[in-house]
Amino acid sequence: MTEAATNLPPTEELPHEPETAPQLPVEPEPEPPRVIRIPQAESGPAPAGFPLPSDLLYPRGKQVYFIRFRSRWTDAPWIGHPIGEETDPKLTDDDGKPRLAMFRTCVLWAINSPEKRLAITRARGDGNRATDELAKQMIRVIDGKKVDWVDSSELDSWWNQIGERCRNQLTRLFHNLHVMDEEDTVDFLENCIAIRRT
Repeated sequence: MTEAATNLPPTEELPHEPETAPQLPVEPEPEPPRVIRIPQAESGPAPAGFPLPSDLLYPRGKQVYFIRFRSRWTDAPWIGHPIGEETDPKLTDDDGKPRLAMFRTCVLWAINSPEKRLAITRARGDGNRATDELAKQMIRVIDGKKVDWVDSSELDSWWNQIGERCRNQLTRLFHNLHVMDEEDTVDFLENCIAIRRT
């Protein structure tokens, strides 16, 4: 080492900054899917103000569904009837006040085996049409009138007027009504089957 090198002033240590990785943007947690369940059956009369024929007979031991579709969801939004004094916040008068809500309604319950055969017969072997006919078969009342299966033209007209969005809800409901829920399915598979080897 030279004399010049030995006489250098001591060097100051610079503060050491830890190396940090660049921050990546963090995606927010996705919201969990909303679980929508059909309401539980209640004992008692039909919903207040629901249009019903006076001679409607309800089946024993079945759940009866009172369905209403907002008229604005249908393909014929100008057709419908109010239920009570319920207003629709998406429909307003010229002065901004909500108008009475208008509905298309039906009453339905699950079909039995002979009714299923009738629906399949009306489908005439068309599998796509069978789904609609099975869903239509469970409808007993439309807009306060009993369904006439001798002349089903009124039901067919109602079915066309409510549009695909509402029809889709009825076909979906048909499938829900005619299958076991998860808890009952597990009970059936775990506790109601006996298997033997021969």
